Amino acid sequence: MLTGFDTLTGFQICMVIFLSVFSFRYRNHCSENLAYFLPVPVLYILWACVVIYYFADFFFMAVLWFLLGNFLSVGIAVLLRKKMRRFYHEQEGGEFYYPCAGCMFLFLLGITIVLAGIQCLVFYMPLLVHSWVFNELLGFIPGLGIGFLLGNLFAAFFLSVNQDTEEIVIKKV
Repeated sequence: MLTGFDTLTGFQICMVIFLSVFSFRYRNHCSENLAYFLPVPVLYILWACVVIYYFADFFFMAVLWFLLGNFLSVGIAVLLRKKMRRFYHEQEGGEFYYPCAGCMFLFLLGITIVLAGIQCLVFYMPLLVHSWVFNELLGFIPGLGIGFLLGNLFAAFFLSVNQDTEEIVIKKV
């Protein structure tokens, strides 16, 4: 158990360093294609999946709660897309514009506290992994955070293309 625990700790430290580099890279205004922004959500999903795989005693239930949190958060981000204009998609150049990614480091800090907190909690109370509530929260909390990140990207890419049509339909109703 301790060898796997040390490996997981090393993996989490590497993810924090790697994602810190990405967050400092996105610190300024930038306009790039989708491939420039896509590694960050993929790395967060990989990180959450490794933590869920290692700690979940009821693996399928944790994955289902992860997907539930993900879909719930994507839905909230799509509903609130008018108030949160972080990303938007330029149709002419096919590029995304991200006005300020200073919040990316705060997001990284929040996810780090949650996932490292899970690891510390399980280290001091190892029987906690057999709890249903722990397995539900193990999937749901990272799913909320990652779904919010993916929801902003989804709203920018798929919904900003039809923004003019959408505003006309809303005004007619």
